[in-house]
Amino acid sequence: YGQAVAVITAYRNVFIQDDPGMHFRRVIRNAEGQRRWRCRNSEPDAGKVLNTRLASDGLLRQ
Repeated sequence: YGQAVAVITAYRNVFIQDDPGMHFRRVIRNAEGQRRWRCRNSEPDAGKVLNTRLASDGLLRQ
């Protein structure tokens, strides 16, 4: 969970959703607030796919 918090702190369009504790979703939204991508933290290769999506859709905080 700590790594997910670090990511949402660094990017202004990445959010944690459905957070009941250990299982949650990471969500990337576009500038209009529409969901571009989402996955559960427990999915295989979720972090690898997240990194790919951040490279194309992530908006770093200034």
